[in-house]
Amino acid sequence: MLYTLPVEILDEVINYSPLNTQLVLSLVSTQFNTHAARHIYRKIVLTSVSSVVQCSRTLSAKPAFANAVRSLSIKIGSPHPICFTAYYSSLKAALGVLPRLTDLEILAHGEPYSAAISQCTFPFLTRFECAQSLTPSLASFLNRHPTISYLQVAPSDKIWPDSDTDSSTDVEDDGSTLGIEDSPHPTLSNHPMKIILPNLQCFVGNGECIEPITRSSPLLRAAFVFWDFAGDDIEGIFSALAAACGDSLMMLSCRRRGWNTDLIDSVSRILPGIRAFVVTNVLTVDAHPTDETLWAIQASLKRFTELERLMLHCVDLWQTGDVECRMDRDWETAMTWGAACPSLSEITFPHGLKWVRLRDHEDNWAPDTSTLQGFTWACDMIRSKKCPRWRRWLRLLAERAQADMECHSDFVETASKYKEALEEVLDNVASDEQDVGYIDDG
Repeated sequence: MLYTLPVEILDEVINYSPLNTQLVLSLVSTQFNTHAARHIYRKIVLTSVSSVVQCSRTLSAKPAFANAVRSLSIKIGSPHPICFTAYYSSLKAALGVLPRLTDLEILAHGEPYSAAISQCTFPFLTRFECAQSLTPSLASFLNRHPTISYLQVAPSDKIWPDSDTDSSTDVEDDGSTLGIEDSPHPTLSNHPMKIILPNLQCFVGNGECIEPITRSSPLLRAAFVFWDFAGDDIEGIFSALAAACGDSLMMLSCRRRGWNTDLIDSVSRILPGIRAFVVTNVLTVDAHPTDETLWAIQASLKRFTELERLMLHCVDLWQTGDVECRMDRDWETAMTWGAACPSLSEITFPHGLKWVRLRDHEDNWAPDTSTLQGFTWACDMIRSKKCPRWRRWLRLLAERAQADMECHSDFVETASKYKEALEEVLDNVASDEQDVGYIDDG
């Protein structure tokens, strides 16, 4: 009976089947094999050398299977095994027969991987991710693919491998990718490249790659940048971003060692029109930011004209710290920073929670009550009645807290002791008083 089904219906049945079922269906008959193969090979994820070899041989021998491939991902972690030339030749041959590929991800180290794609052209490629640094051969590959809208290149703090490292093997993660080595390395300015990606909208990679990649990318909307902690020309790189895509860039994320007050200052002066700003501070020893750091950030926030979301995160390299959230201090800081930057609607603090500005009451901020800590703090503030001027939004806060209490079973025990306080707020606030809502995440 299945053989009498229209081809379109049979394709839909196979499409909604899990991979194991598709594999079984491919063994039923030649007809089923043809239909199932289109779905089995549409998205390929390879995580070992043996799987790369087997898949490469299949794709080279079966043009119909190769035509079905839309997404190919190669993820081989560290330590990378030593591979012979035949391995890369097999991979190169397979990549050469994927005419309809749209997504390519090669998260494996070694110059031979760059060589494997150096002569390939994928007319429909829109997403490309690789762990390699930007080299002339890779630049040539990118220039042949102006359709790319998402690009990831060298997504680490160190882009130049050690000179004595075998190019066919991967380097053990000894911490250098986190920026804890300060040995000098050559810069891309010594290797001038011209890359034209007119459709690029999102870039992820090392700061050294920004200038050559984005100079001809006027549509760039988001940049996720990894930085070395010493010797970076952040002023020059941000200036290059502003010159290339200052009008279109909406979101900037930076990962760099230290508290990065200089970086925030540079962004506020050169890219004041961004809407979302994420700063990941890589710290040797985790700690709360000092008063001087908070003041420096506040001074920088005054320059932003359209900033809506500010997210500050910390990475404890050695995981030696156990820094607790300071709710009262974060609330005071949110009030101060919010006054400095009127467009700001959401702040996420290091070691803390997300805080949101209350609509129609610009000098008031509230924590994310979907977390137990935020819920508890909000209820304590309601019950203590420390802030009479919060009257206009106490009811909303109480309703929000009660809704979270009902949605999260973890809150039940904690919330029970606040039940009377919440009910009192709902009873005492005048029913005709205008409620003030949260700014939506969208």
